[in-house]
Amino acid sequence: MNLRDFLEEYGAELMSLAVKRYRPMHVPWRETDAPERKHLRELKRHLKGKQQDAAIALARGFRSGRRGLILCGEMGTGKTIISLAVAHLIGARRTLVMCPPHLVRKWMREAEITLPRVKTVNINGPDLENLLALKCAPEPEIPEIYVLGRERAKLHYHTRTATARGLDDGTQMRPACPRCGLTFRDGLPRNERCPQCGEILRTPDLSRGPRRYAKAEFIKRYLRGVFDLFIADEVHELKGHHTAQGIAMGAIASACRHCLALTGTLMGGYASNLLAIFWRLFPEKMTGQGFSFHQPREFLNTYGTLERIIELDREGGRRRVFRVFERPGVSPTILTDFLLDRSVFISLEDVTDALPPFTEEIRWVEMDPEMAAIYHDLKSALTRRVRKALDERDRTAAGTYVHTLLGWPDEAFRGEDVGSVQVPALQRDLLPKEQELIDIVREEKRKGRRVLVYVEHSGTRDIIPRLLEVLQKHGFSAVALRAGTTSTENREAWIERTLKARDPDALICNVNLVKTGLDLVQFPTVVFYQTGYSAYTIRQASRRSWRITQQQPVRVHYLIYKDTLQEEALALVASKMEVALTLEGNLSDRGLVALAETSTSDVLELARRLVEDHRSDLQALWSRYRKLEALKAQFIGEDERASKAVRLVTRLRIAADGTAMLSRRHRVRLRDGKIILGDTIIGEYDLDTKQARIASKELVIVEKNGAICLAEPVPERNPTVQLSLFPGTDHSHRV
Repeated sequence: MNLRDFLEEYGAELMSLAVKRYRPMHVPWRETDAPERKHLRELKRHLKGKQQDAAIALARGFRSGRRGLILCGEMGTGKTIISLAVAHLIGARRTLVMCPPHLVRKWMREAEITLPRVKTVNINGPDLENLLALKCAPEPEIPEIYVLGRERAKLHYHTRTATARGLDDGTQMRPACPRCGLTFRDGLPRNERCPQCGEILRTPDLSRGPRRYAKAEFIKRYLRGVFDLFIADEVHELKGHHTAQGIAMGAIASACRHCLALTGTLMGGYASNLLAIFWRLFPEKMTGQGFSFHQPREFLNTYGTLERIIELDREGGRRRVFRVFERPGVSPTILTDFLLDRSVFISLEDVTDALPPFTEEIRWVEMDPEMAAIYHDLKSALTRRVRKALDERDRTAAGTYVHTLLGWPDEAFRGEDVGSVQVPALQRDLLPKEQELIDIVREEKRKGRRVLVYVEHSGTRDIIPRLLEVLQKHGFSAVALRAGTTSTENREAWIERTLKARDPDALICNVNLVKTGLDLVQFPTVVFYQTGYSAYTIRQASRRSWRITQQQPVRVHYLIYKDTLQEEALALVASKMEVALTLEGNLSDRGLVALAETSTSDVLELARRLVEDHRSDLQALWSRYRKLEALKAQFIGEDERASKAVRLVTRLRIAADGTAMLSRRHRVRLRDGKIILGDTIIGEYDLDTKQARIASKELVIVEKNGAICLAEPVPERNPTVQLSLFPGTDHSHRV
C-alpha cells in the first residue's frame, strides 16, 4: 500500500486525530461572531469568503507571540488585502512593505482603497529623506504604510577593510576600527567585528563607485522597532542564501516587531528553497532545532532529499571523489516542525464560488521531416560535447550546449554555430510551432479573446521580433513588452494604455516581466511559447489571468516540440510542481520522495538526461500535477462541521454496472442542470425539485451549513451518506 492509498483508506481517522491533537487558533464555523469580524467591517473593502478567516488567524498568531508568519495563497486570492487587514487587526501604526519594484504603486493604491484612514509613503526613490525623518518622528496619528522596492532595499556601497596608520612608526597602514580607532597588528578578528566596540571593520570603497546606503541596512541599524509590521511580498524570490535581496529581507525582518511573508509558490521543489526563508522568519526556531545558518547541509539532511555519488579508483577501489546533489523532495515533518503553527494556506476556491473554469493543456508540435533530421544530427553532435563537458566538470560549456538544444527548434529560422557545430538557417515562412501559435490566436480572436504569449528568449537569442512579424503578416495586431519598454513601476499602466490605444490581439513578453503581482484579466488565453524549467515562474505566470475579477474561462497552452529536450524540461517542471503542491497540503507518495532524478542544477540535470538518453513520461507527470492541483487545500477539521447523523464522503466512482460508488476525493461541477466530472457529464440535477441522478443512483439536493450538498437516501436506521460540496470553480464543488 502506497501513501496515496493509505490516506484514502484511513484519511478520515487521521483527520479526526489531527483535529484533536492540533487545536487551531481560529475555527471559522465555530466563531462566526469573532470580535475581529467587527473590526474587519471598518475596512473600506469587505473581505470575501475565507479571506476574513485568514486575516483573523494571522492576527491571532502575531498576538500569541510569533514574530514571523507565512501567508501562502494562490495567485488572485487577495494576499494584499488580507495582509492589510492583518495590519488593521493588530493595530500596526507603521507598516513597511517590501515588494517587486513594479508593484510599489499598486501596493499604495490598494492600501488607500482598503484601510479607513491611512497615509502611504513611497520610499522607493534614491534618497533617504523619508527614512531619516523617522529617526526622531513621533507616534503617527493615523496608520502609515511605507512601500519599498526590493531593488532599492539592497543597493549598498562597496566596502573594503577599514585601515589606519599604525602607532609604531606612523606610516604603515593597518586594519583599524572605523569607530573607536583600535588597530590590529595580526589581522582582523575572525568575525570582522571590533572586540572593543562591536563595530563591523569595513569602510566605504570609493574607488569602486559612488557611496550609497542600502535602505535595508539603514532600517536595521537606525530604525529598529519603528515598524510594527514588515510585509515581505513574493518572498519565494528572496530564497537565496547569500543574495543581496535575501539579505536585505533578513535585515529588515530583524528590525521589525512582526514579519508577514506573502507568496503564491512557497516552494519550487527543493527543500533548500525554504532554508533561508525560515532563517529570516523564524531564527529562534531554527536555532532551537540545532541548525546553523552557515551549515545548510544539516537542514537538507533532515528535511530534503540528497543524492550522494562516490567515485572509486578502478585499481585500488579507494574513494576518489565524493559529491552530493540535492533532488526534488521534502520531508512531511517540515509541516509539523515549521509550517502548521506559522502558516495559512488559502486557495481561490476558498475566496469565491464564481471563478470561471481554468484549463491547462500541453500541445505537442511535430517537426517536419527535414527539421527533425537536422535536430537529431545536432543532438547527436552536442550530446558528445555535453558528455565531455560533464566529465571535465565544465558547467559553462554544458549549459551552452543544453540551451542550444532547447532553443534551436524555436529559432531554426537563423543559423547556429556552437562548439564547432554549424547548422544552416531553415528557409521557411513558418515554423511548425509558429503555425500552432497562429491557429490559437485566430481561434481566440474569433471568440473575442486576447492572447498573452510568453517567451524565455528575449536577449541574445531574441525571438520576439520574429513572432511579431509572423503574427502581423497574418493579419493580427500584436505588441511586445520588453524590460526597457517602460519602468518596472509603470508596467501595469503601460499595458492599460496600450490596450486602449491599439487594442491588440496578442501581447508578447518575457515571462519574467509579468510573473508576479500584475492582474492580466484582459488576456484570458495564455500561451507558453517557451517554458524554461522554473516551477516558480510557470506557476506564477500561468495564473496572471485567473483572478477573482475574471469573467471568461481561462485557457493555458504549453507549446512543446515532440521528442525534443523541451519535453524533458517541462517534465522536470512538472515533477518540481508536484513537490510544491505536496508542501501546500497535497500529499502524494511521489511528492514525499524523489519525484524525478534531478540534481541541484536544472541545466546540469537536463545535460545529464541528454547524455543518458533519459525519456520522461511527460503526460503522466503532468496528469499527476494537474490532479494534485484539482484536489488542493481541503480544510482539516471540516468533518466537525457535520452533525453526528452525517458521514461525510469525498469521492465518487461509477462501477462497470452503472452503480455510483461513494468514496473519497474527486471533483464535480454543477452547471446548467448537468453534473460534470472533469470534462464528462455524469449526471443531472434539478434545483426546483431538489432531485439529482448520477448513473443509476438517485440523489437529493440539500443545504448544510451554507453549502450545497448531494445526499443519498438510505434506510432510516442508518445515517445519511452525504457528499459535502464546497464552492469552487464555475459553481464547482469539492466532493
